[in-house]
Amino acid sequence: MSAMAGWLDTNVLLRFFLNDHPTQSPRARMLIAAAEKGFVVLKVPSHVTCEVVYILESKGYGAADVANVLRSFSLIDGIEFAESQAIFEALIDYRDHKVDFADALTAALARNTGEKVWTFDAKHFKRLNVIWAEPGPLEAGGAD
Repeated sequence: MSAMAGWLDTNVLLRFFLNDHPTQSPRARMLIAAAEKGFVVLKVPSHVTCEVVYILESKGYGAADVANVLRSFSLIDGIEFAESQAIFEALIDYRDHKVDFADALTAALARNTGEKVWTFDAKHFKRLNVIWAEPGPLEAGGAD
């Protein structure tokens, strides 16, 4: 029999990480423990990862702590991050280059597909080893 699979919402992850609710936090821990034991596969959507990073930052956690917590969480058996390669690259860029996690994820996705990022925020993307451009007039022959 294969493990049941499902997607995690932001609030479950936050209750697990913050341990800040008397009934929901223990239930979140039980679900994560079930994943560790192979009873369930828990998938984390990319937008949920972005929300978790944002909320942990708003609670005073630094980039290194957030990146380390999420990286450790990803190593739990039964946990799967959507776009995992880009998420892991983004966590490193977020931690090491002092950029927003969402920008780091956008850059990682662009690098992994060999595409460019269109942005007005050159400050962050200059640090992320990605091809980027500001929107403006396009050449008649295409988008480059």
